[in-house]
Amino acid sequence: MYNDKNLINYKISSKGSLSTGSFPSSCRKEKIYYKNFTPENAADRRVVFVHDLFDHHGRYTNVVEELNGRLSWPFSFSFIDLKGHGLSSGVRSSVNNFHELSSDLNYFLTEVIEDEKIILIGHGLGALVVLDLFQNFAQTFSKKVIGVVLTNPLIKIKKELPNINSVLRKMPSIEATKKIHVPFHFSGKELTQCEVKALSYDSDPLVNHFMSYSFFCELLTKAKELRQASYFIDFKTLLLLSWKDPICDHDMTTLFARGADKELFTVKEFGEFKHDLFNDLHNEKVFDAIADWVKKL
Repeated sequence: MYNDKNLINYKISSKGSLSTGSFPSSCRKEKIYYKNFTPENAADRRVVFVHDLFDHHGRYTNVVEELNGRLSWPFSFSFIDLKGHGLSSGVRSSVNNFHELSSDLNYFLTEVIEDEKIILIGHGLGALVVLDLFQNFAQTFSKKVIGVVLTNPLIKIKKELPNINSVLRKMPSIEATKKIHVPFHFSGKELTQCEVKALSYDSDPLVNHFMSYSFFCELLTKAKELRQASYFIDFKTLLLLSWKDPICDHDMTTLFARGADKELFTVKEFGEFKHDLFNDLHNEKVFDAIADWVKKL
């Protein structure tokens, strides 16, 4: 597991206290890192943020300042690094089963977080993890969660995927193929139009620049499964989409949203943004939309 020193450029300036910790992953071999922010004034509501593929929590700590600055009551915040990402241990961008990720999130919500009302924010891969959580664990945390925000979920990947069949044919066994590094990753320019943020992403030592073949297969399988499953979402949900997202298929995600309960589902689209709504230019529009929606919960 990495050290907090790797996050020297990712600070939270809001007044309050920070705490960090870890818990055993569902696969029992790894440790999952988390960070909690508690404001000076008492808060009975908490935002839990789940990051994107290849990513880590540190790139989203601006969520604390932006949302607490827009809301009339203070929120606590929690961030976790998924297995094999950021400060959590595990082979980088690798899982044997997608279910491991949602199991870890379920443990965090039910065993680590205290008795607070929770708003879940899942971005990209994090949104898929949240959706898988709904499908498998909703009964265990339904009394805690009061709302969900999904941003550019990886329902279908539009970015061109690599063809590695020629490499697979040379592998001696099925187990050996799981360890292959798939030449698939995101670039900073695909995520944001902000040149500074794009360069920061590309040079970030905590950002993964490859994924394992096992994760690659699990991701595609889970995304296909969840495209047809919006009907099971029975939480108030805000879906944020980018028209210019070069990674996620906007049209497929729109179809996904049409299958959801219109009384519970709110969709907000941003024409000028790329994939990473939280770190793109004019991201104040995104935080305004989230804060306005939260105020109505």
